[in-house]
Amino acid sequence: MLRSQENAFEYYGGRTDEIVHDQDKLMTVSENGGDIIYTEEFQAYKQQRGFSVYLCKAADPETKGKIENVVKFIKRNFAKNRVYHQLETWNEQCLAWLDRKGNYQVHNTIKKRPTEVFAPDYRKESWR
Repeated sequence: MLRSQENAFEYYGGRTDEIVHDQDKLMTVSENGGDIIYTEEFQAYKQQRGFSVYLCKAADPETKGKIENVVKFIKRNFAKNRVYHQLETWNEQCLAWLDRKGNYQVHNTIKKRPTEVFAPDYRKESWR
């Protein structure tokens, strides 16, 4: 999970101060009265990298919808009918697909192409 997070930071040329995640057992142990208890590994990583985390609430479409829609989009448009052999190959193919197709379709919510909002020059300058 941490490698995926680092890959995202590299792709965007930096990171934001707050990261939105779905609640996942790879990074959370439990929720105690609204306080999130992270795994030891994720807590150390979060502190080292210096970002805060906003976790989506379970079964709450307003917070989970944004994340789940991205996952559905990738599953339906990139992952469907592809055979997975090695993670590195999968990641390379996904990045090539994003460059060629995924980031060029008009997003339903913002009515823009992701490449227009997160253009490579913009990413490198603004996210550091």
